[in-house]
Amino acid sequence: MQNFFLRPFFLAFFLFIYSSVQSQSSVAHSFTFAEITAQMPELRISTIEQILVSGDGTAAGDAQIENTLQRLLASVITSDDGKVQWHNLQTHIKQITIRNATFDTLPQILGEFRHLFEIVFDHCPKVNLQTVNNQVKKAGKDSNLFDKFNQDIISLTFMNADWAGIAPFQLEKGLMSDLRETRFINIQHLNQHCSDLLTQLYSAYPELGWLTIKGCGIDNTDCLRTLTKFEKLSAVSLDNNYLTEIPLFHKNLTTLNLSHNLISSFRPKTDSTNLNTLHFLYLDCNLFDYLHLRSVLSEELFSGLEVFTFECFGAQNDDEPLLLANALDRRRTAQFMSYTSRYVNDFTPPAVNCATCDAYRADFISNRLHEVTFQGDSVSIYRLLFTPAAGKVTMETNISVNRDPYDQPHQEVFAYKQIRSCQRLAGDSAVAPAIWEIILRIEVFADGKNKLRDLILRVPEGSTTGTLEILTINE
Repeated sequence: MQNFFLRPFFLAFFLFIYSSVQSQSSVAHSFTFAEITAQMPELRISTIEQILVSGDGTAAGDAQIENTLQRLLASVITSDDGKVQWHNLQTHIKQITIRNATFDTLPQILGEFRHLFEIVFDHCPKVNLQTVNNQVKKAGKDSNLFDKFNQDIISLTFMNADWAGIAPFQLEKGLMSDLRETRFINIQHLNQHCSDLLTQLYSAYPELGWLTIKGCGIDNTDCLRTLTKFEKLSAVSLDNNYLTEIPLFHKNLTTLNLSHNLISSFRPKTDSTNLNTLHFLYLDCNLFDYLHLRSVLSEELFSGLEVFTFECFGAQNDDEPLLLANALDRRRTAQFMSYTSRYVNDFTPPAVNCATCDAYRADFISNRLHEVTFQGDSVSIYRLLFTPAAGKVTMETNISVNRDPYDQPHQEVFAYKQIRSCQRLAGDSAVAPAIWEIILRIEVFADGKNKLRDLILRVPEGSTTGTLEILTINE
């Protein structure tokens, strides 16, 4: 009983400490060499932990990157005005971001940075986890580069690249023995390699503790099945993808970020068991309605939740967010705390913007509906033009290719209200494609007043034909 009453105190204390760290760390910045030498009189050497070195996407730019790294290793660095000198700056550097490089081999000089433990590759199209693996293995045990990756590097990030056409991954087991975090951010065509990548990651690095796959177009959980094997995973972030259901994971996971996806419901038996061990759950910018979110807060389920966020859900009125907040208060569960990656010194992510959420969802659905024709009843053929920014859905009828050329398509414009749900359903057989079911709520004017209707759209994956059903909402 004593622990029960102390829990709110400790949670409040933790939030206070978090907010204090947030205010102190908001100036976290990756410095360029030019910034360092220009601002040395106003800076402290101990604050220079993150470094950015950039090329320009050319061979000359790659040479400039290596030159800058060499200058950072100098025993003495002098400010532009010649008044300040720093000694051994490189001993303070813990993270290096390499941007706009065209090389496919790592700069050997990275092995010279004594306290470097995190490397970020941003807009480096020829660098991926496999090329890093191959070069470290090739460098051999007598190389500083091998020692750096084998003994020191704990976090690798790959972002803003296109991995179309790369060979299957074959990672060496234990080659980077201290690797605990991998992040893949805005990687085009990662969907094609996701299953293979996770299988290889588990085989080579089963001790992985933090994993991020963000903004990579993941639209189904099939490729994420290997997550159930990672016993050491503490935090997983799958935000800014197109998932329509919650993936399975190992029971030891404590933090899950699924913000900015298309999830609208929980699978009662599967998810209630799957999520019951979580302490931190982030569901901002999904398609849940009030009743589905309220089910998370039942006393029998998810009893360990300490943080549960759900900004920008599909509320039908102003009372629903307040009711959820009150339920969270009774559960002593915080509803506001942003997901923060373990090794990223940035405690000030942007606040959730519901307009951004809507645009994100709409862009995905617009692409799914592009050039798709829908069969309604036995004779009606439809095409939809979905323009949520303008608040409307335009429906064209009588668009059959066999129509009389003088019989022009008929257009009706409806007020767009909401995306009710978006699901990726299994096909009718083992070989049949998955079916995307999208429900759009619209408003129509009928019988002298505005009425709500749901457009239920079903499109097989990869198809340009689907079915449309119009459902009347209880009036």
